[in-house]
Amino acid sequence: RWGRWKGHLLPGRDQFELYDLEADPNELVNVADDPANAEQVAEFVTLVQNFQLATNDPWFQKWISEHGAASR
Repeated sequence: RWGRWKGHLLPGRDQFELYDLEADPNELVNVADDPANAEQVAEFVTLVQNFQLATNDPWFQKWISEHGAASR
């Protein structure tokens, strides 16, 4: 969670969930696929990847093998 946004990355699947907690406090509408939120999705991916690097998360290596170098 950061600011008004809350995101979820589902391990093993290329699926993101992004919720605007100001507009949708009950997290009912996933706005990750809305082009208007592309910047927030990119920021979320960067936050997750930085956390994965810092914690030696094995899912990060899977990400790299499937998607290429990290976007930091």
